[in-house]
Amino acid sequence: MVDSDIKCLKFLDPFPLLAGSDIEGNISIWATDPHPQSYRCLISWKNMFNLQKFSAITAIGFQVFSDTAEATEESMLYVGDKMGYIRVFSLESLIRHSEVTRVPPSFKEKRRVSNKIEDVDYHGRVTDEERLAFQKKLGGDPSGKSGNVKQVLQWKAHNDAVNQITVLNSLQPILLMTVSHDKLVKFWVTKIRGFIDI
Repeated sequence: MVDSDIKCLKFLDPFPLLAGSDIEGNISIWATDPHPQSYRCLISWKNMFNLQKFSAITAIGFQVFSDTAEATEESMLYVGDKMGYIRVFSLESLIRHSEVTRVPPSFKEKRRVSNKIEDVDYHGRVTDEERLAFQKKLGGDPSGKSGNVKQVLQWKAHNDAVNQITVLNSLQPILLMTVSHDKLVKFWVTKIRGFIDI
């Protein structure tokens, strides 16, 4: 990601993924342990309104939604920006092509050390050859940029920066809560691929 100050970070639990954004509107998704490509950027893009205008991401939310009728799941990334917009991205293609699986509970328990943060070697974990082979498999370029994230929804939620996005359930219809600098807390009811109501 990072050529400028980091604005937001969000672990995409239950997957070994970390989403982050900077003040220049760049959004990146990184693999974390126990993914084979740990500490590598899987994808990066810019929050653009047109070819010349971007807006910094000020809030990130994430939820895996279940459709019990169809026995399917969909992983959705919610981003709120400085201009009050919310965008919703499907991560299904990225998760599928990156071979991302849920982090097993046993791994989470093994990583816990009471009152201690583990030392992690961020260098040398993946060779350049392994990284290039992985990026080629994704269909992306070696920089980690590829078209595996799809925007499915966007709306103007607030008149100022969105401070927080909280997904309140994991079934359809989806209930969201947003908080903004405009001093409003709003609740939204959406579908995965459509807006229903405020």
